[in-house]
Formats: sequence, C-alpha cells, structure tokens
Amino acid sequence: MKIKTVTLNNWRSIKQLTICFQNPMIFIGQNNHGKSNILYGLMFFFGQVPFEDLDFNETSNELFVEVTFEDLDESDQITFNKYTTASNTMCVRKEAVKGTGTGTPRGRLGRGTHNRRSGGCSGD
Repeated sequence: MKIKTVTLNNWRSIKQLTICFQNPMIFIGQNNHGKSNILYGLMFFFGQVPFEDLDFNETSNELFVEVTFEDLDESDQITFNKYTTASNTMCVRKEAVKGTGTGTPRGRLGRGTHNRRSGGCSGD
C-alpha cells in the first residue's frame, strides 16, 4: 500500500491542508513555510512522536492527521477488509485533544469517512 493523500487539520502552522502524493514525493520550499510541520504530522500519525500542546494551531483544542492509502495488496485487503472502499483505498485518521497529555491520542479507521475541505486530487 502507498499513501494517496494526507490531510492535516490544526497541526502547528497548518490550519487545514490536503496533499496529494505522487511518486516520488519531494518537499521543496523556503525556510519557515511548513515542510517540517508536514513531516512531523506524518511522524505523529505513525506514532513516532507524541503530540504536545505546541502542536495545536493557534487557539484550536483539537487536531487530526488523516492519511488515505491506495494500492492495497491482497494481504492488506484481507487485514483491513471492513475498512477498504470499492476503489481499493483506506482512510485512517489520528486525532488529539489539547490538554490530554502526551499519551496515545484517539485514532480511528474509517471507510471513506474523510471530508476533503480543500479539494481532492486529480483522478478522484
């Protein structure tokens, strides 16, 4: 499986952003424009870093990072059968609430549950 889209909501300097991944995926830009925030959002999603109060955008109390996976192989389809869509994708959202500490945030799997507020990728 590979990442199709990543949505960050209230993550650090990013109020709301959906990124459509390509192969290969490269982030290039000026300093202080959010590249590291995107990468730290992915690290939070995959459990590599805990969230902290400083990770929340401005005055927000909730944040989430949502990843849509595509090209699930046969093993993935069996393992995540009840979460996959007819188009062989799976959407997973990891949420956090400010003030709940640096423990494990709430997470959920969803079947086509995400709402792209900033538009979708070409080919959707």
